[in-house]
Order: sequence, then C-alpha cells, then structure tokens
Amino acid sequence: MASIKELPIEARFLKDAAYYGSDRTEILALLPVSAKKILDIGCGAAQTWVGQKNLEIWGVERDSAAATLASAHLKKVFSSDIETALPALQNENFDVIFLADVLEHLVDPWGLLIKIKALLRNDGTLLVSIPNFGNYRTLKRIILRKEFRYAQEGILDIDHLRFFCKRDVEWMLTASGYKIERLSRKYSASKILKLINGLFFGLFD
Repeated sequence: MASIKELPIEARFLKDAAYYGSDRTEILALLPVSAKKILDIGCGAAQTWVGQKNLEIWGVERDSAAATLASAHLKKVFSSDIETALPALQNENFDVIFLADVLEHLVDPWGLLIKIKALLRNDGTLLVSIPNFGNYRTLKRIILRKEFRYAQEGILDIDHLRFFCKRDVEWMLTASGYKIERLSRKYSASKILKLINGLFFGLFD
C-alpha cells in the first residue's frame, strides 16, 4: 500500500486492478442458508462470488473495467454508482444486500441505507463491512507522528469521504431502521498489543 506522499500528485486517486480484484469470501459464512437473491453494492470484479452457482447475484460497480469483469460471474451488473442504479432496482427484492467497504466512500451513507431498505425482503439481511477509524495504527500515526497520511487503500484511503468508529457504525445502522443481529471485528494486532488492550479494558478496540 503506497502512501499518497510517495506518489506523483496526478496518481493520487488511481487504483490498480488488485484494488477491485480482492475477494471477501469470509462473508459467505454469514449468508443466511435461505438466501437466494443477493445484491452486492461495490462488487468490484466479483471475485467473492466465483463458483457460487446456486445464488442469483446482482452487482453495482462504478469502475467500468471491474464491472466488465464482474459480469462474467453475476447475473446482472450495473456499471454505475448505486445512486444512479437505484431507479432500475426499485422493483426488485433481495434476500441479502452486501456493502463491503462502500459506505465510507459516500457523501450520504445514512440516506443510502434508508433507500435500500425498500430493496430488502421483510426478512432480508444487510451485510456491511466498514473500516474502523479507531484502529490503533491510525491513532498512533495521528497522535504520535502528527500526520493524517492518506493512502491508495485502507482506513485512510484517499477516496474515503466519511470515517466511522464502532459506536458510529452502531448508531448509523439503528438510526436508519436496522436491527443489528451480529457485530464483529477483524483483529490484526500482535499478541502483545492484544494484551495491552486487555490491560486497558478494551480502550484500543
């Protein structure tokens, strides 16, 4: 991951193919067993869904090159941002809507969450992944180094318009009318840092 400071200024918003080609196969275990029809907003090249023949998966992807690749794996792909695609989706109902690291890129993520509720079946599931700004590496950089160093990806992705910590995520979802059934975090800290966090009663979660 390159820091924006290390790049030519004209390349600061460029993303390589790997950015759109990563998979999120860990979410497959979270899909309800009854799920058949899924909408993946920000699907990238849809590597997550390769080989999932028993699911009807629709995608929305604003990067045209990634959308073209995704069309090989998904039933239907909208090559646009989600706001532009919404009118064409208004008569559809999905068992699951998936937003993997998308909401932080939006001007109004709260408004989008309210709008897409109409696309979910009454017993539908929303799966959301959001980077936690409270990550200790980010806080260390800001507090100790006195810098807010944007990068091409990650928590300080230069494309991010919004930043959230754990409680902000909880508030945003509940205020938008969703009931949180499960909230989990992905830890990448070393054993010693996990121990330090425990000694401080989870202050650095």
